[in-house]
Amino acid sequence: MDKKRVDEKESIIDLDDFEEQVSLWQLIPAGKGEALQRLKLIVDAELNSKTQKENRRPLSLLISGKNGDKVLHAKAFLRALGIEQIKKTSAQLAQNYNDLIEFFHLSTLDTGHIISGAQNMKGLIVKDLYNIVSQGVLTRWNYANMGKTGWPVLGPVIVTSYAQKAVPLEVREHFTHRVEIEDYSKAQLEQVCIQRLAYANIAYEKRVPGLLTDLRNGYDSVIQLLRDSVLVMRAEGRKTLTEKDVIAASAFD
Repeated sequence: MDKKRVDEKESIIDLDDFEEQVSLWQLIPAGKGEALQRLKLIVDAELNSKTQKENRRPLSLLISGKNGDKVLHAKAFLRALGIEQIKKTSAQLAQNYNDLIEFFHLSTLDTGHIISGAQNMKGLIVKDLYNIVSQGVLTRWNYANMGKTGWPVLGPVIVTSYAQKAVPLEVREHFTHRVEIEDYSKAQLEQVCIQRLAYANIAYEKRVPGLLTDLRNGYDSVIQLLRDSVLVMRAEGRKTLTEKDVIAASAFD
């Protein structure tokens, strides 16, 4: 049996911890790699910029794509900028009057903000996001003072969406940068699986990466099958992922 070996003395790391640790420079590029290359260029430009960041609207980035983990790219992008305090919410959870105020409250230059699933934006959040990316401020009408109260948004704002056109044009055109992740090829998806298994210190049979991408199409489906396969492996108290584990996991809904 042909297996990829790991040090048996090392413990297995949670597979999902990879998403909180991986560097932007370690991510497997999708398609021609243009999106990842652009993100790296933006990071270099920001780190080498002489502009006084206190006197400008926050860096804003729209990451779109039908395939790929957009939040994974967003987190890696923020870490590459040296930002460790990362706040995340989804458009579906930011629909009422106070949701965005709570999310952006006490924003600093060292705070990164991620709003996922922008295709689900509705009502007030659209206007709020427009004010944030175009002016760097979140405002509310204060009836007590009969005037507007503003909360400055200083740190980077990253919004993810299934497609760029799913974000209203009035908001979309004000992002500092827009990046679209291309589709992963089968070979690239296999490399994604291999990278995660190596990070988690999980040994695997040689055919496992190819089998994962044979049984599932698309980034999200392949990663979910990988998670389920590791679950089957761990349930049996083993440290080597087998083809049988993958086949068993593929039966899950």
